[in-house]
Amino acid sequence: MAPSRYAVVLAAGRGTRFNSSLPKVLHSLCGTPMLQHVLTQLGALTLSQTLVVVGHQAEQVRQRFSGWPVTWVMQKQQLGTAHAVSMAQAHLHGKRGSVLVLHGDGPLITSKRLHDLLRTRERSGAALALITSHLEEPKGYGRVIRTSGKPLRIVEEKDATQEQQKNQEVNPGYYCFDVERLFPVLDRISDDNEQREHLLTDTVAILGRDGLPVETVDAPAQEVLGVNNRQQLDQAEAILQDRIRRKRVNG
Repeated sequence: MAPSRYAVVLAAGRGTRFNSSLPKVLHSLCGTPMLQHVLTQLGALTLSQTLVVVGHQAEQVRQRFSGWPVTWVMQKQQLGTAHAVSMAQAHLHGKRGSVLVLHGDGPLITSKRLHDLLRTRERSGAALALITSHLEEPKGYGRVIRTSGKPLRIVEEKDATQEQQKNQEVNPGYYCFDVERLFPVLDRISDDNEQREHLLTDTVAILGRDGLPVETVDAPAQEVLGVNNRQQLDQAEAILQDRIRRKRVNG
């Protein structure tokens, strides 16, 4: 029997750096909202359920995707990524299998890479598998700290030392958890950080301290670019347009 698979898409952010009244995940590239690009890639996988966590202008996002086969989850207060995922607990309570956690503002991710992430977690039996990437300019991303080749923790840039900021291996925010391990770990996350938020990145260190395995999947930068402002939106659109042209040429 195929393992049960779920997805939680984080789409509650305001996107203040866009200087727009439009919800962040509804900003478009190639004529399509960012969130739709993400949901389309998830749709190519065999998932039991896809949950979308909304908050800022939630009704506008729900209306735009009316009729899509997703379950909407409300995050009334934006208290961090771990808090956002915890809002989905009622829907996943008692479930077994794998749950992808990703962001609605990552329109360049591919279904193939997400499938690789699922398979890595399932074949290894890890509590968590996450995508990492090596960037020439890692500014803005959390850094992956390793020991003996294994991921030890993720340090957010605001909390990183100058030496840690030189590290080019980053966490772009794509996770695959063992469903049964996820929520007990979230309950142990504090907001003792520069942002005063409950951060999903803390799961790496907590699981490691518990002696539970954490695996990684490497991905090229052009698949994991996050979009936080209009400049990055233009950059992502150029990458996607090039991808579309290549597909046409290659048939």
